[in-house]
Amino acid sequence: MATKAKAKRLALMYWPLAAALIFLALAAGGPLEKAYRAVMRPMAEYNDAFLETSVRDTAQLMIPIGLAKGAADIIEGTTLQFEAGVVFANAGTEMEVGDALQPVLDYLNLAWRILILSIMFSTVTKSVLQGCYPVAHILLIVSLSGFCLWFLIRPWLKETNAWAVSVERISKMTLLAAIVFLLVLPSSVYLAANLSQATTAPLEASLFSSFEEAGRHFDVSQFHRIDKITDKAKFLYDKSLELMQYSLTATKDIALSVARLFVIKLLNGVVFPLGALAFLLWLLRGVLYPALGLTQTGLAREDFRNLKLWTHSEKDEERSAL
Repeated sequence: MATKAKAKRLALMYWPLAAALIFLALAAGGPLEKAYRAVMRPMAEYNDAFLETSVRDTAQLMIPIGLAKGAADIIEGTTLQFEAGVVFANAGTEMEVGDALQPVLDYLNLAWRILILSIMFSTVTKSVLQGCYPVAHILLIVSLSGFCLWFLIRPWLKETNAWAVSVERISKMTLLAAIVFLLVLPSSVYLAANLSQATTAPLEASLFSSFEEAGRHFDVSQFHRIDKITDKAKFLYDKSLELMQYSLTATKDIALSVARLFVIKLLNGVVFPLGALAFLLWLLRGVLYPALGLTQTGLAREDFRNLKLWTHSEKDEERSAL
């Protein structure tokens, strides 16, 4: 009877160690990775399709803007019948083409920079998602190895022993970090993609017509097919008149389109993903910190209390300033 009770006590003492060893073997051997990729495949495919579409649409939008920028460089940079962006007419009058087009070109340059940043962000996000599991795999191996060591030495050391406390805390923190790479980062992109589809996707469709219209007006492809110098000069003169007339009516439309583009890319590239990431991290912190014994109280209550104290301190500072 005593032997049976002792065996039961040893089983209760070392079953966490056995479980940690099993998970460590699964993580090191590969079955855990296969199971994770099978479960996460729909989300991974959705995220990948969203980022690919974002890059493709952004690159498509850059075509008319690039045409407009190239045409402006030809008109303002050529020395044939031009001088510092000034077209000299036959009657002795002169028209400041560069000044007339400058507001439109400023807006188009701003749109170009926004699109470049958008492509960079989408590419970086895609690269981060591709590297999530390799990083998480290393963290998971470290965490499970630490748990194995902790479960092994825990019965022989005091709870306040520095080595035991350090091993326990490192194991739990690396487990949380692994969960961030395995679940939080892909889920934040997934939430951001769904928010984007529901809010900004309809607005983005209207941007193409405005910038494509600017690309058609700035189209100077015919200039490169003209052989005679005089014909090139006449084409540039006519195109300058057309663009000056176009800029009188199109500046407002392009300005609104650039502002809409900035808002869309800001929401899709910054607000939605970072907001989703912050919410999921807060949720992870609030649930797993108490579950893993890293804190004794619920963190949500502490966070709301700190927020309340912060808002009250802000109001007190405003009153003192008055």
